[in-house]
Amino acid sequence: MARRISLSPQQYFLVASVAMGTLVLIVFTGAAVRVTGSGLGCPDWPNCYEDGRLTPELGAHSYIEFGNRLLTSVVGISAIAALLLSFARRPFRRDLALIAVLLPVGVLGQAVMGGLTVLYGLAPGWVMAHFALSMLIIVAAGVLAWRARPGWRPGERAGDLAVARWVWALFALGGVTLFAGTAATAAGPHAGGSGTGDVVERLQFKGADTVGWLVDRHGALAALQLALPLRVSAHGSARRVSRQTPLS
Repeated sequence: MARRISLSPQQYFLVASVAMGTLVLIVFTGAAVRVTGSGLGCPDWPNCYEDGRLTPELGAHSYIEFGNRLLTSVVGISAIAALLLSFARRPFRRDLALIAVLLPVGVLGQAVMGGLTVLYGLAPGWVMAHFALSMLIIVAAGVLAWRARPGWRPGERAGDLAVARWVWALFALGGVTLFAGTAATAAGPHAGGSGTGDVVERLQFKGADTVGWLVDRHGALAALQLALPLRVSAHGSARRVSRQTPLS
């Protein structure tokens, strides 16, 4: 393929951006499945029903869940394209190819994990892991698109070392905040099976107080998540002023 097709950096950046866009889109459709209570609209996997039927019966919840499954095919195609076309980019960049490998592997893992989530009746642990893997794949796609920018050069840093460390702290805090959010949702009423009348297991490690305890922790982490960028911005501004101020 590399001999037949040659992509410019600008063209490959577009490919990487499309892959990232589809990965973000399927997160929103997955959220729609959960919010509408359509998680078991297709109660079996990989077929929609245990009797082997692939397509859903007439019904909004079945169509919503099945539509999310169909979108996985589009996401998989864009992820595979990002990998294969990374070898056709000129000049070839090994770092882009290594990152691009993570996309189709992650999508495949998501398909399997999504199937297990359905087969285990939307058990909280599987739902949380399914969402966490989605976030990791989006991070990989974001890194790929960022590095694929035509003007990007290996070793490039947008800020000084201190700002970079603050950003990494923000990244780590974001991961903890997302985990707390998925745990709060796993303990709350939105199990994803309400639309089809399915009773879904919830997290209850603190009994009836579990969801309130998790929501409080998630709120505190989210507030810190909002405050930390202000600290990073203030540090960056102070550094710029110090460099621009002439010595007396």
